[in-house]
Amino acid sequence: MSSRRSLSGGRRLSTSDEAYDRVRRDILDGSLMPGDVIVEERVAKTLNMSRTPVREALLRLERENLLERTGRSLSVRTFSGDEIADIYSLRAHIESYGARLAAERVTDYEIEQMARVQADMVRETEAHRLEPDLDRLRRITQLNQRFHQLVIRAARSPALERTVSSLVLTPLLYRAQLWYDEDNRERSAAAHDELLAALRDHDRDRAERLWHDHLLYGRDIVLAKLATDESGDGLPG
Repeated sequence: MSSRRSLSGGRRLSTSDEAYDRVRRDILDGSLMPGDVIVEERVAKTLNMSRTPVREALLRLERENLLERTGRSLSVRTFSGDEIADIYSLRAHIESYGARLAAERVTDYEIEQMARVQADMVRETEAHRLEPDLDRLRRITQLNQRFHQLVIRAARSPALERTVSSLVLTPLLYRAQLWYDEDNRERSAAAHDELLAALRDHDRDRAERLWHDHLLYGRDIVLAKLATDESGDGLPG
């Protein structure tokens, strides 16, 4: 199979990998919404590749629970409020345990990495407040995910990292920051700052408690938005 270099200039991607990365990104950033039908031939035409690598990519996304099959149709997976509540509650337990481990094992360099990501997120958030912009909002979402990933990485537990990665693939969770208002973002930023302080102090109990509360706060925001959507007011994309 032919291969192509990724846009970042890093490892070479097979055409199947490229199709997977593209469709996955479109699902997670909201370009493809829950319930949208995925047509293999249309994806292949858009990406200028044959249908075989696209088929492989879509099967991979189906295994990851990002796509679901109804009869012969394949569409972006939808999630009920109960499923979202369960997933967020799992994240709260698992990621807070990760924060506890991170407080024991984190290095000064890793804390500096987190602090840089947090500073970038605060800067982007302030710019968005002054001049709202969807692309900037997506950048804030990516930075938020990066911060959470760095916390888990500092825990130095490959099994924990794999478990968390499978949970945050849920599109609604990935895009939760898109639905935060200004007060929500300020509170989220404060929680990040408080976690950084707990990690610097290597305070395991405080790190675990802070991160558990932070994840449950995010859960409550998403569930409130889902309830609004069910009432007919709609969710922002």
